[in-house]
Amino acid sequence: MKQVNDSRGGIIQHIITWFIVLFLLFLPFDYHFLPNIGHYTYPLLSDGVQFLKTHLLGIEDHRSVLPFSDSINLYIQTFLLVLLSVILGILSFFLDQKRQFGKYLWHWRSIGISYYLSLQLFKYGFNKVFKHQFYLPEPNILYTPLGQLSKDILYWSTIGSSYFYTVTAGLLELLPAILLLFRRTRLLGALLAAGIFVHILMINIGFGISVKLYSSFLLFLCILLIFPHLQRLYQFFVLHQSKIASSPSINRPFPTSKKQWWCYTISKALIIGLILFESLFLYFKTGNFNDDKAPRPFLHGAYAVQSFQQNGLIIPPLLTNQQRFKNVFFHRKDYFITQNMQDEFQDYQVRYDFHREELSLKKDQFSSVMVWTFDYSEEDSLLVLKGVLERDTLEVVAKRLEWERMSLVGG
Repeated sequence: MKQVNDSRGGIIQHIITWFIVLFLLFLPFDYHFLPNIGHYTYPLLSDGVQFLKTHLLGIEDHRSVLPFSDSINLYIQTFLLVLLSVILGILSFFLDQKRQFGKYLWHWRSIGISYYLSLQLFKYGFNKVFKHQFYLPEPNILYTPLGQLSKDILYWSTIGSSYFYTVTAGLLELLPAILLLFRRTRLLGALLAAGIFVHILMINIGFGISVKLYSSFLLFLCILLIFPHLQRLYQFFVLHQSKIASSPSINRPFPTSKKQWWCYTISKALIIGLILFESLFLYFKTGNFNDDKAPRPFLHGAYAVQSFQQNGLIIPPLLTNQQRFKNVFFHRKDYFITQNMQDEFQDYQVRYDFHREELSLKKDQFSSVMVWTFDYSEEDSLLVLKGVLERDTLEVVAKRLEWERMSLVGG
């Protein structure tokens, strides 16, 4: 019976290991320095994803098979990876008759999981510390009625408005990132990381933020690190026993010579250095260590429309007029956004030609380019826009609003 249980446990360990490896290999994930392996591997499963989506779920969508975050494509891909992991796990277990691979499986898997979790916590931690993840709300968000904001935008904007909270949250993520890198503090790091990822998963579900599957995966990795220590944790925290069980017996390949010890030390230092380099690369490259203070592009901000002419006629600011602009905005990500009298928004991709004083607007990638001329007076903060927008000849005069002084962002 013990042999049967050992075999079942061994097969499960192989399946779990294969799933982790495959999930990470097939997940498109943008890094600043490290390669995005998933971008090249996900097409290998694209036919299977498309087949299941069409014939099993009845979803006819051939536009893209890229497994975006929390998309149906990603869930189907994960399902296929689970099936593939079961097959590979069973095969690898029975092919490894001498248990050479399985002997150190738990050890190397724990090392890999710890370093990967550390990388993600460093990335997201520094992202918060330097205010890149939860950035200051854009002017168009500040002038959107509260009830019109989606839950995810509302959450993002609220957190981004507080420098203290965002930086503190980032520092709390950096702590387990450091602890996970060392064997003696790894369990504490895993416990702290698990608490962080439980909180993140609750936020993602509660506010409809589209990284629910990935945050669940990170929490799963934390649980795998904690699982061997459950008995000790129960004895200490629940039973309050002074004498608790010893650490779980996990085979570890210890260095047996000075040369092996140096190889181990140098390899670990290089890996930690690579993790830190990837996590900090963007900030040293751009010199932006506080995104709240980063320079904004020309014309960035909110403008209240004072005069609006459509096809030569002056349109009064009546709430019943859907064509007249109430405000216009320039987003830092190169978007021009209009807000009409009924607080409906429309965004356009914008490009600047400062030499000709022209704005090139596109509603989407399939739309034709619309060219507006602009004139901006810094002395009285007046912006004049002239051009043809969606078949209407418009002339808009708008005055810059002091959105930076609003209560939410600095008033």
